[in-house]
Amino acid sequence: MFPKVVPIDSIKPADYNPRKINEKQFEKLKQSLKKLGCVIPVLVNEEENIIIAGHQRSKALKALGETEVPVFYVKGVSVYDEARFNQFHNGIDLGSDGEGHGPIDSGFCEYPNSEFEVIQISPSHVKLICQLMNKYGNVLSCVVDDKGKIVYGGNYVKACKLLGFDVNMYGLSNNEDKAYKLLHDDYGEFSYENLEKETFVQGLAQMHRLKGEKKLKSTLYEKHVIPYLKQNKSNFLDFGAGQAAYAKLLGGTYVEFFMHKGDKLLVNRGHKMIDNLKKQLNNNGRFDLVVCDSVVNSTDSMDAEMAVLRCLNIFAKKDVFVSGRTMESAISGMNLKTKATGRLNRSYFMDENGFSGSYRKGHWFYQHFHTKETFRKEVEDAGFKLVSWSLNSGQSGFQAKIEKVRELTPEEAKSAIDFEFNLPLPNNRSYNRHKDVWEVVRKFYE
Repeated sequence: MFPKVVPIDSIKPADYNPRKINEKQFEKLKQSLKKLGCVIPVLVNEEENIIIAGHQRSKALKALGETEVPVFYVKGVSVYDEARFNQFHNGIDLGSDGEGHGPIDSGFCEYPNSEFEVIQISPSHVKLICQLMNKYGNVLSCVVDDKGKIVYGGNYVKACKLLGFDVNMYGLSNNEDKAYKLLHDDYGEFSYENLEKETFVQGLAQMHRLKGEKKLKSTLYEKHVIPYLKQNKSNFLDFGAGQAAYAKLLGGTYVEFFMHKGDKLLVNRGHKMIDNLKKQLNNNGRFDLVVCDSVVNSTDSMDAEMAVLRCLNIFAKKDVFVSGRTMESAISGMNLKTKATGRLNRSYFMDENGFSGSYRKGHWFYQHFHTKETFRKEVEDAGFKLVSWSLNSGQSGFQAKIEKVRELTPEEAKSAIDFEFNLPLPNNRSYNRHKDVWEVVRKFYE
């Protein structure tokens, strides 16, 4: 299938492009397009004429004075799959793109998949391409240099072989030794910063601990918190408690802003938990132990995570237990930015801060992954030191003990309370509890 060449002003950008690009990178992209041309067609939603993938290429072409652009139109694409196409195109530039050989030609052309040999692929990449092409047709492409080497889109070629599709190809006719570098250079960073944040939907991912025949036990509680409580008579707070199964069982105080019953957000329960937190702080002061189980991995921004960590500092006398997701689990679970394994169940599109995002049921859901060193840096910035770090049996999650080594400044503490206790709610509402909570904790900073 050949792309259509359309007026560049006839297509419009989408509002969820996750590529951040600075002036220097944009200039490099312009030079690449000037050298090679637009060899990768822009993907466009046919009904809305909205760009699905290729926002920065289109912008750079306009800056070069080009008036037309090659596009593949995608018909009947859902909002969810628009996001997947977009993530795929933004993630592929940074990850394993497959290797192989194809026919020598020039310009846009189409060849039987039997004319291509694929040497190395990313299984997760190929699976995602197959899913999208099965639904929307052959709307992707590859680039082959004048020596027959696939310099872009090897995984797409493999998908064509599996599905029995012909291969859409652009052939580079000139002797361009730098074609691969030009197509895979650093043209911006993959980032979720500018995407919609509906923090309240993150609670839909809460696990129902200690219920049903197959109980979902918490490694943090079972191996760290419960042994600690047996040795130390402590009052403890579970901050971000989810369904609060362990805190209820063990007699702790707990706070969860986004507790759900089915799809219903229990805001009144959230307010009652905040009221109880204030009561405990007024009567007993700070907690001997604070627990934060599977919360930092569910934050949707660096600011949100820092607010959580600083709240742990505010409420703890000294000891805190935290758990989250490891960067290693994202890589082995097929982070397309880095590498892929043979497991085909999940794809992660990672930004530079370790966030991944997936679009489901009309909402963006985020996960934050850490290495030991990135976590150490975050907790040190929040006034803690990392005391211990361990991984669960599958190494997908970490459990850490951190100790408070400095008090926050009043400005740091108030900023965290303002953020965390005024979290957004549906219908343009918010908790609006930051002022009364600050009145309780400000005594710690006077």
